[in-house]
Amino acid sequence: MTANWTTTAGNAWTVPVGGGGGKLWRIGKVGLPVNTQIQAFYNAVTPDIGPDWQLRFQVQILLPK
Repeated sequence: MTANWTTTAGNAWTVPVGGGGGKLWRIGKVGLPVNTQIQAFYNAVTPDIGPDWQLRFQVQILLPK
């Protein structure tokens, strides 16, 4: 949830509802770990000019010591 305290009362809140999942992959001979995630959210409460949906995709390369 986020709130914009500097706007009008009816446009202050964004309330997302949703979820997602992820997986840790190992790539190549060395087995370099890569974390991937995807999430989707419907904004149940949104400002007048706010989006109805949010989609988040992440790819994270994990480098060992």
